[in-house]
Amino acid sequence: MTDHATGALDWARPGQGNGLRWVIAMTACAVLLQVAILPRFDIGPIEGIPNVVVCVVVAVALLRGVVVGAVVGFAAGMLVELLTPGETLGVLALVYVAIGAWCGRFAGGNAAVGRWFAVSLMVGATVLVPLWMGLVYLLRGDGPPLGYLLGDIVVPQLIFAPLVAIPVWWAAQRLLGPPREVEPWMARGVA
Repeated sequence: MTDHATGALDWARPGQGNGLRWVIAMTACAVLLQVAILPRFDIGPIEGIPNVVVCVVVAVALLRGVVVGAVVGFAAGMLVELLTPGETLGVLALVYVAIGAWCGRFAGGNAAVGRWFAVSLMVGATVLVPLWMGLVYLLRGDGPPLGYLLGDIVVPQLIFAPLVAIPVWWAAQRLLGPPREVEPWMARGVA
């Protein structure tokens, strides 16, 4: 199953109908990196863990649309919550669904999604996640102080997010190909 002209494997080419494999592989790798492998970075007084998962959710949503972005967001959020100890189940998945669905709106547009636009969406999404979790904990009655939330969680995400977002966007474009909206009504045999 190789293309003799280029020597490339057919299943490894983006846009050959195998995008689901790459989406699953990217999501699984991002969750494993986030939960098991990625170290906590310390740069002077700033320390944190870059959010690879939200960057992958945004990249997939930008390249495949609202439904795929929301599904990947839900799956990735649930996997992260199941693999890390915590008191809430589904709260992180909910914010990832919202991020995936909202960013997926840009996949069907006439203009191509640029690198810096994608990176800025990823950075914004990585900042939104701790703010959302802080709000949920605040509503539960045991939220962190605002200074801690902003200074110790949000600021490191602003610093580390571009370092993760650029390679994630590059990899997603190479693996998934150009943006195209993949929606249920676009399935084969359905008008």
